Amino acid sequence: MRSPTATAAAFAEPAPAIPAAPMDTTIRVHPFRSNPDIAVDVPLVRWPDARATRERLHRVSEPCLLVVGPAERAPTPWSELEDWVRQSAPRAEFVIRAATVARRADLLVRPTMERDRAVRFRGQTVIVPSTQTDLVALLVERFGDTVSDREIRALCERGGVSSHGEAVKTALRRLKDTLAPLGLHLTRVRAAGYLLDLRQ
Repeated sequence: MRSPTATAAAFAEPAPAIPAAPMDTTIRVHPFRSNPDIAVDVPLVRWPDARATRERLHRVSEPCLLVVGPAERAPTPWSELEDWVRQSAPRAEFVIRAATVARRADLLVRPTMERDRAVRFRGQTVIVPSTQTDLVALLVERFGDTVSDREIRALCERGGVSSHGEAVKTALRRLKDTLAPLGLHLTRVRAAGYLLDLRQ
């Protein structure tokens, strides 16, 4: 039989803290239906313990998934580049929500054109022909806006491509194929010009 003193001491002593279960720091998702080979690592941020990490990601407009403990209140509000999920949720729920914030973040990303004739987007790169460097640079600069036929003909001519209608169309069809692996779509805008945008 235990003594009353020992029993009282046992109740008085604080229970040892149970460390939080280990958690992956990121979850890898494939959010783009148009290019399922592209993987995105979305940070998993334990809430509310990792407030500083959340704030840092918010400052640089990086997406994240907040993982909320079973007894914790969900964060409110949260930004367009965030979502939250209970720690006990099935992995499928993690994947769905992480893919959603990855797609939202992607809407803010723009392709870039480098001096080495490289177009970069979503972590991938393609090299464009030297004859189309100026044209691609303008399409990238005006990403999401239409570049007029007049400007396109002038830039093709500057690059040594005939400004004849069929020659320009052929050059742009080839350029469309070159940019497609990046998830970019070059499309004809009737009676206006060409538009570089995301491939749906």
